[in-house]
Amino acid sequence: MIRTKDGFYAAAEAAIQTGAPILCHIESYDEADELVRLYMERGVPADQIIVCHLDRKLDYPERHRRLAELGVYLEYDTIARYKYHGDEEEAELIRQMMDWGLERQVLLGLDTTRERMKSYGGSIGLDFISVSFLPLLRQYGVTENQIASMMIGNPANAFAWREAGRGV
Repeated sequence: MIRTKDGFYAAAEAAIQTGAPILCHIESYDEADELVRLYMERGVPADQIIVCHLDRKLDYPERHRRLAELGVYLEYDTIARYKYHGDEEEAELIRQMMDWGLERQVLLGLDTTRERMKSYGGSIGLDFISVSFLPLLRQYGVTENQIASMMIGNPANAFAWREAGRGV
């Protein structure tokens, strides 16, 4: 888990003082829970917290639900990361989040490297989400309004700077 909390305390204070969002890079559900709890206990509003990589594991969707219901943004970026799971499983998780009415808490992204990018000889391009993954989501019953939330509205809200000091 978290070995030293000083840096996280500083990030919380900076977020509160500036209104900037915090993007949490996590490796496990437990880390996500611990960081969200730490930030919220320090006074950071839930809607100022973005958790990425939570979708590397899909075995406990209720853990995703619980964080989203707090108001935390979940940035799903394991799309086209087949060493973790297929895009069909990712689409199923996203559809489940939509069924729970949590489309306003989900962001989509590509956690990728230069090695994987088409322009450097890899297999995917920056257009992968719009060209390949959004059509798959539609096949799974995700609506155009839900897609617009995840692709336009949610990022605009999640990455907006808030009024400084509002979490205190």
